[in-house]
Amino acid sequence: GNKKFRMSMTAVYGTGLPTGAPQTGRENATFRLSSYKRVDIGFSAKLLQQKFQKKSTNTRNLWINLEIYNILGVNNTVSYLWLTVVPSNINPDFNASSQYAIPNRLSSRRINLKLIFSF
Repeated sequence: GNKKFRMSMTAVYGTGLPTGAPQTGRENATFRLSSYKRVDIGFSAKLLQQKFQKKSTNTRNLWINLEIYNILGVNNTVSYLWLTVVPSNINPDFNASSQYAIPNRLSSRRINLKLIFSF
């Protein structure tokens, strides 16, 4: 019931999508992204609320916010960079279809502190 404090929370879950190497067709998309899990939380506190005049609706506010992104610290993979091994005369055992998936991961846990002054 105290209007000087606020808390917000966001939780996101996404199932893994099928994927595959580029230029291989939909039927060869046998690789699967891992599921996406993320929880963000934020806290706000009003430090100052001051009216300009007694009958005015304009106010001067000062807020401080603390936000914690990816509070669980999950290493979410958003996509893959595909590395293709090209055959050469030095090592003829590799064929042109040798491709390896390298994960592109999103940022880990981040903390954001901000001060908001409005007038």
